[in-house]
Amino acid sequence: MIPQQFGIHVPPQPASASAGAVLQVPYRSRNSWHAGDLVDATDWCIQLSAADVAELDSALRAAQACSLPILRLESEHFPLPNLAARLRQVATSLDGGLGFAAIRGIPAEHYGEADLRTILWGIGQHLGIPVSQNAYGHMLGTVRPSAATEKAAPLTSAGSDVTAVLGLGSGNRSVVVSSAAIFNEILAGWPHLAERLFRTYHLDRRGDQPPGERPYRAVPLACWFDGKLSIRYSRHDIDSAQRYSGVPGLDSDDLALLDLVDELLGSARLRFEVDLRPGEIHLFNNYAVLHAQTHVSSRGRAATDLLELWLTLRHGRALPSAFTWLNGRGGRGEVTPRDVVMPTGIGRSQRP
Repeated sequence: MIPQQFGIHVPPQPASASAGAVLQVPYRSRNSWHAGDLVDATDWCIQLSAADVAELDSALRAAQACSLPILRLESEHFPLPNLAARLRQVATSLDGGLGFAAIRGIPAEHYGEADLRTILWGIGQHLGIPVSQNAYGHMLGTVRPSAATEKAAPLTSAGSDVTAVLGLGSGNRSVVVSSAAIFNEILAGWPHLAERLFRTYHLDRRGDQPPGERPYRAVPLACWFDGKLSIRYSRHDIDSAQRYSGVPGLDSDDLALLDLVDELLGSARLRFEVDLRPGEIHLFNNYAVLHAQTHVSSRGRAATDLLELWLTLRHGRALPSAFTWLNGRGGRGEVTPRDVVMPTGIGRSQRP
């Protein structure tokens, strides 16, 4: 499927009637793309100019002059008088466009890690609302990319609207697949399995649930609502939830569907891979794409951590309560923090 920005007319989709509606026709949108469609595309990449970098420098100095903890910095503490408008356009394109973007041109060699954390947080404030990644309330964490081996890295989606990662070292790469393309592939060849995407599955909460709540969450994998298709997927969490007595077992068709999704996620036709250079920020809409970060070892060098930030878009798509969850502070899809919150809000977030 060729996205709209390449000059192809995208016909309107039928409106979804309710939160439980099932999409039964191919999803025609800018978000439905194959890797080959993006070979010559550039609109997913935002290249910062020298003036933009100077503006970031000025914003960093302003934030440092505030003498506030990083989690208390808001957009007014990180002023971007010209760049802010472009970042708002990025946020819009993440929800209505390809579902991912890259911000390039931040000279990582000029900054220490603490400065890069502040820059990522400040840019995030202009894109959306940061939300917690774990029960400790960590909102700006680190993640270790998977080793790039012959086995394809597992692509997943996080709970928040958007995941942002910033590269700290070399040898890293992002892998991204359109979730709408996955749906269209399944619908074309296995329509009886496509319907199952809209059924409820149980996901392990990895011990991050608040006291008194169940250790798993019951949500559909796909949601057809307000004219948009949203998909959230993590095979690891689905399989892991099977250990709980209150979770129904997966039947043969469920397993066939999950195996098919995994197979498609490994398809070279669908996987778009792009280097994540030091200082670059990659952004992923967790309802529109599935993604992973990998590391290609060079001369025995170990993988370097990435900075990671979860965001709620201020003007993101409408979603029913059966598919997402609110935190009461304007954000959605986060892990509800417990009473104990680290003072800096900075911690390590490891992905299986």
